[in-house]
Amino acid sequence: MAPWPNADTREAKGRAAVRVDELEQVHPERPTVFAVAPVRTRSRVPRLVVIALAVGVVAFLAGIRVGAAGAAEPSLPSPPPPPSAPAPIATPLPAFDPPGSSSFARSFQPADLFAGLTDGVGCVTGSGQKVVPRTRQDGSRLTFVQHWMTFCPLEKERRQTFLLAVIDALVQRVPSQTYGHSTSALGAGNALFPYAEYPYVGTVTLSADAAGSGYEIVITLEERLGQ
Repeated sequence: MAPWPNADTREAKGRAAVRVDELEQVHPERPTVFAVAPVRTRSRVPRLVVIALAVGVVAFLAGIRVGAAGAAEPSLPSPPPPPSAPAPIATPLPAFDPPGSSSFARSFQPADLFAGLTDGVGCVTGSGQKVVPRTRQDGSRLTFVQHWMTFCPLEKERRQTFLLAVIDALVQRVPSQTYGHSTSALGAGNALFPYAEYPYVGTVTLSADAAGSGYEIVITLEERLGQ
């Protein structure tokens, strides 16, 4: 049996024998390399998933911007509309009796006044009354008008004296604060007596003049509401 060659004398087939210690001296710094299968560091993500994630991120960022803008500038509530002015309520006028209803107008009787005067016994008085608009523009605002026409058979010399007596009687009878009159020796004359009795105002006027063989005196009362 052939002897087993030792490590120092092994030879390779077809080449000179090389000692192990000589191999180690020839390449002392070469590292030992081991063959390893390739390792994948990351897995491939599907393209649709990547697109969906990108869209979600963009939408999220846009929502943050909108929310920040809304927080920075909160919408103010619109002011309520101003309250409408209440419709004016028409105040009804107080109800009064028609003109001519004052106590003075109802009680004024010139015929009695003439009968109480000297030379007034033979006088004859006729009267008439009507209600007319105060002016054409006033329409429903009326004026009560009443007149008395008295004829007295007096001579010229006695007419002025009788007229002055009638005027004095009116001063006592009409509720007037002032009055005015004028007379002449022949008996012609005029007089005016304004008066007021709430809510009415009015006037009493007198006009006298000769009429044929006698003497004629016309007294007129006008009364209206003072408003």
